Order: sequence, then structure tokens, then C-alpha cells
Amino acid sequence: MLKFKFNKQARLSLWSIIILIAIAFSATAQVYNAFPGKYNATLVNVESANVVILSADVYPGYPRNIRVTLPEIAVPVVHSKAPACQIELVQKALDFTVKFMSEAKKIEVRDIKMQSTDQEDAVTHIYTEQGSLARKLKSEGLARPSSVKTDEPWC
Repeated sequence: MLKFKFNKQARLSLWSIIILIAIAFSATAQVYNAFPGKYNATLVNVESANVVILSADVYPGYPRNIRVTLPEIAVPVVHSKAPACQIELVQKALDFTVKFMSEAKKIEVRDIKMQSTDQEDAVTHIYTEQGSLARKLKSEGLARPSSVKTDEPWC
């Protein structure tokens, strides 16, 4: 039988490697495709221009509420130093989302990403017969790609 003896330095290095691997796996496992495929949904509530609560049919016969955040877009927000035109844009974006969702005859979500299936928070695109909500917000000038710097003014 082989026995290994590690000196103190080798043991510290081994533990460092184990900890780094654990951190790497935990960082990559934060959001996963919990519900791959397409799912019909109904509107429950609109929280903001890019956050919508839906009841999705992820399990046949057992719909569940999910709080959907649209991926890859940024919308204007109200904060203490927001100019009046930005505050107006926040309201326009919210009104647009409410109208877009409430007029939809069919709502669909695809590839719902979550940290855990027992939570309500999800990241996915929302589609209606009018198209993608995220794309429509961007085309109306009410959202922009999340890659744009956050200090870039909205108006």
C-alpha cells in the first residue's frame, strides 16, 4: 500500500486548489436552464418595464407563478439624481410593458433560467403574437443592451 506524506506547504497548496475549484463550480452553477423548451403563460402582474410576473405551465396541469426578468437589456430607473426626462422615460417604459402584456392573446416563455426550481425568480424572454417584449422595448427606445455603460445618460 502506498502512503503519501505531504509537508505543510504541499497541504496548503492542495487545499488552495480544492477551494479554487469549489469557487469556480459555485460561480458557474448560479443560473441554469431549469425549464428548457417553450411554455404558455398568463399575465399576473407587471412590476416594472423589464420584470413581469407570469403564471407558466411548466408542469402540465400545474401552472406556477414566476417572476421574469428580461435578459440582456437595461431599462431606465428612478434614483435621487435622475433627471425629469429619465423619470418620464421610466413611466413610459412601464406603460408600454403593461399595454404590450395586457393586449397579448398568447404569451410564451422559452428556456426559463433559474438558480433553483423551487424559487420564483427567473430569467427568460417573453414572446407574444407581437414579438419579443425585450426587442420591442429596445426598438421603442425604452430599453438598451445591458452592455451599455450604466453611467450613459438616458436622455
